[in-house]
Amino acid sequence: MADKQETKQTFEAGMERLEQIVKQLEQGDLPLERSLELFEEGMRISETCRRQLEEAENKVELLVKKSDGKVVAEPFPGTTQNSGANASANSGSNSSPTSSKEQPS
Repeated sequence: MADKQETKQTFEAGMERLEQIVKQLEQGDLPLERSLELFEEGMRISETCRRQLEEAENKVELLVKKSDGKVVAEPFPGTTQNSGANASANSGSNSSPTSSKEQPS
C-alpha cells in the first residue's frame, strides 16, 4: 500500500486521502473488513495531520502593532499558557509540606 511506503506525507496529501476514504465509507457497499481497514487508515492520517497542524501553529507568530506604531512578533496565543500553569502548580505543591515537617526539631 502506498501510505505504508510513504513515511512523510504533506498535509494536503493527507487531507486528500481522508476525503477519498470518507467517500468510500459513505457509499456503504464495502465489506466490513475493508471498512475497518479504511477507518484505521483514516485515523492514522487524521492524527498525522493534527500533529502537522500543531507544529505549524507553534511556528506561527503574530505581528502586533503597538501603540507607539512599532510592529513586534509575539508567540501564537495558547503556545505558552499551558507550560506556565503546570510549572506554577508543581512548584507550589512541593515546598510547603517539607518545610512544615522539618521545623519541629
